[in-house]
Amino acid sequence: MNQDNATLIEALETQRTHHSHNTSVSHKSDYGQYFTPSAVALFMASMFPAVYETDVKLLDPGAGIGSLSCAFVLNMNQRVQGVNYEIDCYETDHHVLAKLTKNLYELSSINRVKYTVLFEDFIEAAVDSLLQFNKPLYTHVIMNPPYKKIHSSSNCRKQLRSVDLEIVNLYSAFVSMSLELLKKDGYLVAIIPRSFCNGTYYLPFRKHVLSNAVIRRIHLFESRNSIFKNDSVLQENIIILLQKNDLVKQVEVSYSKDQVLESIKTIQVEYSRIVDLTSWELIINIPQENGSTNSVVTSDYRQIGCMVSTGPVVDFRNTEFISSEVPGKEIPLIYPQNICSFMVHWPSPTGLQKSIEINTNTQKMMYKNGYYVIVRRFSSKEEKRRIVAALYKPEDNSTEYIAFENHLNVFHNNGQGLEPDVAYGLVAYLNSEGFDEEFRVFSGHTQVNVSDLKRMKYPTLEQLKKLGRTLQSENFSYKVFEDIITEVLNHESR
Repeated sequence: MNQDNATLIEALETQRTHHSHNTSVSHKSDYGQYFTPSAVALFMASMFPAVYETDVKLLDPGAGIGSLSCAFVLNMNQRVQGVNYEIDCYETDHHVLAKLTKNLYELSSINRVKYTVLFEDFIEAAVDSLLQFNKPLYTHVIMNPPYKKIHSSSNCRKQLRSVDLEIVNLYSAFVSMSLELLKKDGYLVAIIPRSFCNGTYYLPFRKHVLSNAVIRRIHLFESRNSIFKNDSVLQENIIILLQKNDLVKQVEVSYSKDQVLESIKTIQVEYSRIVDLTSWELIINIPQENGSTNSVVTSDYRQIGCMVSTGPVVDFRNTEFISSEVPGKEIPLIYPQNICSFMVHWPSPTGLQKSIEINTNTQKMMYKNGYYVIVRRFSSKEEKRRIVAALYKPEDNSTEYIAFENHLNVFHNNGQGLEPDVAYGLVAYLNSEGFDEEFRVFSGHTQVNVSDLKRMKYPTLEQLKKLGRTLQSENFSYKVFEDIITEVLNHESR
């Protein structure tokens, strides 16, 4: 990169950090605005294939200070000479318009660039162009879209519905509308939250994306908070390369620890492993770095005689029945805080000892005292494991019933306890590194939903019992779980 280009990149990074440190949290939140670090912007630009045409028309629908547009041109010019660039930059924050315009002017003075700064709402402009059959067509789109929900009664939601798009937040709206404005065979690179990859909430968005484009590449960051750490954004993000085409056999999946983007590792994955286009769910699976999947286990939760449900007791809706008294007419109410060292402790090591009264209102929310395996529904942002499972043993309480709070998922047998061997086996398997990695393939959430646990594969009933019998004579630890999994499952797969 020549001196002028390097100077421009340095200036953009200085402006970004100044904006981050000197802009209020409320302002960023209002605009869903978190500017892209220069290293990430240049990496995003490098994900585009080298252009073969002499004229490139680029869309930057949430331009900010112009980091992505500048990175695109500077990176492409290092690979291909003699390209003419025409750039449309949309931005609604008047506080950054002067910087955006100045940066694009600097870019045009050292490269063959024509640019237009559009101080207007991108969604509104894009919808208008579609309704008037007068849409501009772009060869390339690069974006770090705003991260903000769209209220169901908002004007933005109504505009999207007018072009048959049922979209729930701005980042998905930006991607969907940009695909509509992309030429056939054109490319789109976006940095967006990973959470869209699964769940019914984002199903309409996945349907729109996968019916209009193919996934060419996905980049995953190991650290959840590294990209926008100056702005305290803890969303897990991916960078995705889409092409408006329907011909693809493999997807390139790459990994880096953080935004420094050193030691990038890359694997090639069959497209059918990333997304099953025959499934109504259209879940986007992102394999772990080693690309492995656990073929040893093939059973679903029903084949092992289990059911899994969300804890039925919603704390704030039952405050009149919940107390901190030792059970009399009450029974123990188990919270996530009662989990310690893979076991349920009541009271907890910190003294939490909540009980819930047995009456006609609460009886339906209770389980018969027995062996249960519970899984926390939420992990903290930087926990090593997404899945945290614990064993509840009936001998720890003398009551006839037990209750589980809503922030837990419960493995049970039709409202009854599990066989002891099965319960112990589940604790070992759910806490294994292999299960956690398989879970992360399709889930970018910190939340663990019942539907996610139902989608996972499990050992056979006999394998679980064998795991459980082995575990009952051991102290619980991650190492013990892995050793038992290796001994039972991996030995049987040989």
